[in-house]
Amino acid sequence: MRRSATLVTVLTVLLAWTALYAQPAAPADLSPRGQQVFKMVGQVLTELQDGIDGNGGEINHGPVRIEESATNVAATIPKVMVIPGKNAPAIEIGTVKLVVTETGPNRDRVEFMLPDRIKLPEGGAVRIGQMRKTEMIWARELETAVGYDLDWRELAVLDEDSEVPIQIGTVRATMTLREGRPGRYSGPFNLTVSNLSATDDEGDSTVKISGLTVASEVVDWDVKGAKKMMAGKPGDPMAMLALLQELPKLAVKVTSTVSLSGLTVASVEQETGFSIDQMDFNFAFEDIDRPGARLALSYKHAGLSLEGMEDNVPEGFAPRRAALSLAVEKLPLAKLAEIASAAPPGGGPGAPPDPNAALDALAEASTGIRLDSLAIETEQAEAAADGLLTVQKGAAFGVVGGFDIRLRGLDAVIKELKELAGNQPDPVVGFLEATRKSGKPAGDALTYRLDVQPDGRIMLNGTDMAPLLGGGPPAAAPPRK
Repeated sequence: MRRSATLVTVLTVLLAWTALYAQPAAPADLSPRGQQVFKMVGQVLTELQDGIDGNGGEINHGPVRIEESATNVAATIPKVMVIPGKNAPAIEIGTVKLVVTETGPNRDRVEFMLPDRIKLPEGGAVRIGQMRKTEMIWARELETAVGYDLDWRELAVLDEDSEVPIQIGTVRATMTLREGRPGRYSGPFNLTVSNLSATDDEGDSTVKISGLTVASEVVDWDVKGAKKMMAGKPGDPMAMLALLQELPKLAVKVTSTVSLSGLTVASVEQETGFSIDQMDFNFAFEDIDRPGARLALSYKHAGLSLEGMEDNVPEGFAPRRAALSLAVEKLPLAKLAEIASAAPPGGGPGAPPDPNAALDALAEASTGIRLDSLAIETEQAEAAADGLLTVQKGAAFGVVGGFDIRLRGLDAVIKELKELAGNQPDPVVGFLEATRKSGKPAGDALTYRLDVQPDGRIMLNGTDMAPLLGGGPPAAAPPRK
């Protein structure tokens, strides 16, 4: 059994933990509340069915049974089977039970009871040691969930030989959306996965992760508007484009942080591997509803260590620490959406947007790419940079601006590269030697100012870089007709 495919299957199961399907009409003997719950179950399952329709998937099950009591309504769905894609083997989930309790006006708490063992294709299975909580908050007026809380422990994937190629200590997921302005919702989404380990088919390569966390937040999200735009069209490129075009009307801010700790990857056969103590990714899309939106991205890692990879990365050259923080500022989203939805001159339906019009819009808004910081540290050297490029109409590269750069340890890097090249001529060494000569001393470091000129010249501390780069500015764009 291909264990990499098994991992994908496991993730599919985790995301489809409510994978059910409702009958087209409620039984006539149900009370109004029972019929309401029956309808809700159908809406839940329509969303989930939409999620796999794009891949040709489907959900099968036995007849849905509704049981009413004075405090809640229970729905039982037997023989639930998920086919995640066209011609894909089925995942046999078994019997799923929902207990629905009214918690307030237009709100229901839905508790899910799932089997502790889910059958996978080719004789495998997913075993869930503890399901401490599996519930969601359903908003009837929105016909979607505005909250959920999942707490699973001691998960394992078993293959046909009852071996355990994948283990997960904890999966914890929560979401809480609350209404602010009428019809607009804000709140966090959090996911935590701990103590994950996976082995490939041959038992050679292993991956271990101590902790993975995802912390996201949406502000002023038009849940109903976005749901309506994507209804029945999950993954449809045109629907996604339409959603992006309408984004300024749908949200104010979206942020997400992904953190990874204790990552190790190793191959026993090749005697290679690497490990990272901590890795963080950050994404923030702010002021989406304003003329000048801001998209910020950042990355950092610490404690990178390589083993047996000297042929690809010379010893001492691995970036044991690195950090990058940049932002695209003053984005005219509404104007770009207008350009994207309009056919270019001479173009028919479905033609790509006019790139010149987009560039003009960015230039008019003074859109800039700001490098807040770049820092790289190896055993041999350190590098740091910051700066700003601004879109400018008529500029050879479309942007003007520059960066301040600081390098330390360049001599040691050049010496090491010369030894690796056997003291033979090497273009990289030649470039670095020329760079060293043009640097301005600042203590034990060299400093540089890199400028991109409107005419396309790239200047390093006032010297034209064209001879070193082997060319000049790009050819001028053809005039518009």
